[in-house]
Amino acid sequence: MVAAPYCREAIAEHLLGKPSIFVITLPKSGTVYILNSLRQTLGYDQTSVLVTPTFPKNIVWRAMADDFMSGGMVSLSHMQPDAENLRILKEAGIRKCVVHVRDPRAALASWFHFRTDYGTQIGAIERISQVEVAMPQAFREQAKPLQIDHYIETFYRPCLGWLEQWVDVAANDRDLDVLLLTHDELARDEAGYMKKILGFYGLDAPVSLAGKAQSTHYRRGDNVAWREDLTPAQVDLVNRLLPNSLADRFGWEP
Repeated sequence: MVAAPYCREAIAEHLLGKPSIFVITLPKSGTVYILNSLRQTLGYDQTSVLVTPTFPKNIVWRAMADDFMSGGMVSLSHMQPDAENLRILKEAGIRKCVVHVRDPRAALASWFHFRTDYGTQIGAIERISQVEVAMPQAFREQAKPLQIDHYIETFYRPCLGWLEQWVDVAANDRDLDVLLLTHDELARDEAGYMKKILGFYGLDAPVSLAGKAQSTHYRRGDNVAWREDLTPAQVDLVNRLLPNSLADRFGWEP
């Protein structure tokens, strides 16, 4: 079961025609925190279902894309850039987006904690997302290395493909203006990071950062502590799987 699109019945007059903001993020890279910070800063409406809330395969809702183009909306998703999704975006008039990436090894560790800690206390929003299916008791009772082995296959590997596809689109799709940002930039200067997004969309406003709490899925925001969660063999595996092109492009050290 996944969420259905829900379009605004009415749009506040002061939001009509204002540039809407579309940020596409790797899962577990600060998505909810970024969304809430932009919403607070701009006083915009928000949605997390312009795209179906699934990973790694998701689909753009055309009705939501049309609503988005009416103005005054900030939307974050984990959209993969397949030909169909890109076509729907462009046909709706969405020709620019921010793509936010994170070291996938750090995202893997965060995903592990999210699914094993938060995953046992699923809220209303999470229940409608396919990625938040109930965790079987037998899996929760497995040893931590076995659980991480599972997420290397089901989460980490798809993340690598997602990242490679978006780097290619950013470099080669002349019909889509992509601003590539990183979680490292967010961690270094949160207000400055938000201002980069605002500037990309021709907006200016005093930045209002969201609170860092479970409600915004914030845990540590650390990009090096992932080594603490993996065994030496798993560290070696994820390093070998990480393409050199990504490591070099974003400065992700072994």
